[in-house]
Amino acid sequence: MGLEQRNGRYLVRIAVGGSRVRIGTCETREEALALEAAALEQAAGVVGVTLDAWGAEWLDRRETIERVRSIRDERSRWKTHVSGSALGRMPLSLLSEGEVTAWLDELRCKTGATPYHTPEPLSPKTISEVVRLVRQAVDAAIPKHLGSNPVSAVAKRYLAALRRAQAERDIEEPWDYLTAEEQHAVASCPYIPEVHRLMICFAFLTGLRQGEQFNLELRDLQVDGTEPHIFVRFGSKGLPPKNGRTRRVWLPPSAVVVCRRWLEVLPEYAPANPLGLVFPGPTGARMAVGKTPLFTSKKADKKVTKVDRFGGYRRASGIERHLRWHDLRHTTASSLVSGMWGRRWTLEEVREYMGHRSISSTMRYAHLAEGALKAASRATTWAPQLPTALSKKPQLSLVSGGNDSVGRQGLEPWTYGLKAPSEPEQNRNVTSQVGAVVGDSRERAIALLRAVAAGDIHAIDRAIDRAVDLAADVLGAAPRVHAKRA
Repeated sequence: MGLEQRNGRYLVRIAVGGSRVRIGTCETREEALALEAAALEQAAGVVGVTLDAWGAEWLDRRETIERVRSIRDERSRWKTHVSGSALGRMPLSLLSEGEVTAWLDELRCKTGATPYHTPEPLSPKTISEVVRLVRQAVDAAIPKHLGSNPVSAVAKRYLAALRRAQAERDIEEPWDYLTAEEQHAVASCPYIPEVHRLMICFAFLTGLRQGEQFNLELRDLQVDGTEPHIFVRFGSKGLPPKNGRTRRVWLPPSAVVVCRRWLEVLPEYAPANPLGLVFPGPTGARMAVGKTPLFTSKKADKKVTKVDRFGGYRRASGIERHLRWHDLRHTTASSLVSGMWGRRWTLEEVREYMGHRSISSTMRYAHLAEGALKAASRATTWAPQLPTALSKKPQLSLVSGGNDSVGRQGLEPWTYGLKAPSEPEQNRNVTSQVGAVVGDSRERAIALLRAVAAGDIHAIDRAIDRAVDLAADVLGAAPRVHAKRA
């Protein structure tokens, strides 16, 4: 299915029953698209519902019955990238791998623009989320409208190629965090209103997600007593947090100070708070969650525009680089892992505190522990008392327990597999070690040979006794070897 340009005109063809049917040609692209839509609508009446119509029904079920937490994001992705596309107008029973491939190519060529940013190609993460959404929708339609899912095989190959290209370009998820100096600058900046300054400090001291912070209820905030904490119950209106699990966040002393001050200014900031929220809007309504929650409207020349107050606050604090509100959450994890706030936390502790589903999410901060490890290494002053340099005598070791050398196994039952030599081997080792000590001194060896040649039995005894004494000194508790006089 699609448009094909030939000699300045557009050829329209659609897929029906597994084959491509020619519909006609048009002079302009707009006429061709209208003809294609009409043909698809007529085909849908014969072969069944379109992907777009099925997607609307499927998303309604996910919201009302399955109560999916991210339904708003899913509706936005479907509306932006599926509705109105050639794939969305295609009847489910006529979906094929070729149509899915053409849609993926169009998706990769699209550009997206957020406020205050120039249009850029869709990120690999966005493409992956859109493809996952379409694949799930088609999976749900299999029992009723089609026999297999043509999206799965194509998406698997396509996303694998996308990940390889991403690795070659070395693209990483951009994230940043506030250093200790920048945290103090934000907390003490006189140009930031106190209520907004407290919101920002609460965010980077507790590590709550944006939805968790602005859906936190007063009943779940405990700042009195010996165990101040937050019970994270919601991630959005009436829905659990991102990973589906509630958690308890124990507040550090600095966060307790911020919370107590916020509770003091809350009645003046929001006199009406019918929802019982910790951070409501000034009118008592639920705070809108978006890229930055501190947007404000500005009228100029009869035109209403949004102003990013969070960006102005960071610039007023002397921070020139771009930061997102979500980077405040990264600040919490980075400060804990690096030891910026005192004791360096383990990755497992940070995972529980931040509410990560798996340790792999926490591993992104592991490299920040390197600086703390270096400082800890430099601060370690203990040193062992190393022995002085040994003389030229070789160091002897008598096996009397564990030994790393592998002895003969299987000859004596009590030494089998223990890597320890048997008693005859130990005796031979001692004899060889004593001989090594005696032969270590060239002068003693020469004197011994001369005494033997001269037949001086007393000189031979003295030389042997001296050698055995030297061996005993080195071996410590080694058994003394008695030589028999000739």
